Amino acid sequence: MSKTRKLFLPLIIFFALSSFASAEEIKPICDREYFPAVHSLLKGAKKSIYLIISQFRYYEKYPESSANLLCKDLIRAAKRGVKVKVIIEQSSSHALDNSKANREVGYRLAQGGVTVYFDPLETNTHCKLLVVDKRYVVIGSTNWSYYALEKNYESSVLIDSVSTANYFTKYFEKLRRKSSMKLSPKKR
Repeated sequence: MSKTRKLFLPLIIFFALSSFASAEEIKPICDREYFPAVHSLLKGAKKSIYLIISQFRYYEKYPESSANLLCKDLIRAAKRGVKVKVIIEQSSSHALDNSKANREVGYRLAQGGVTVYFDPLETNTHCKLLVVDKRYVVIGSTNWSYYALEKNYESSVLIDSVSTANYFTKYFEKLRRKSSMKLSPKKR
């Protein structure tokens, strides 16, 4: 490869990637940055919320915990007419405590007006994915539990991109069709 090509190849790659990245806004939300970003997104949702989560907790003794507030955000969104659908992990083979706690949250959400799906028993859903208004995507390692939201090192990103949101909405629907159980929202 000539010297000129060696010099220009990195520049071409840089500009190609720069123009791609400018089509969407990507913001890292790590550790304690996650909760305020997601809390704000859920409170501002106008049309739809799709969530796939591996671990979701609700703490009776700590009503104002971050995980509880996110649960309440989903219910409030459903009550104001936002379409809220959640897929939650359940397992038949391991982590039965996780499955039990996830089911409890699922029933709470359904009572509050959220449509809840549980993944197939033979599948381990490890996703932590949120799509809001088919525009915003949050994806990363953060579960909706005390340790994930308050103690652990977690890394996630918030992406403002309609095309990325469309991709993950289709992914959500693919997993939803494979779900083994659905809890319909309680009619008020």
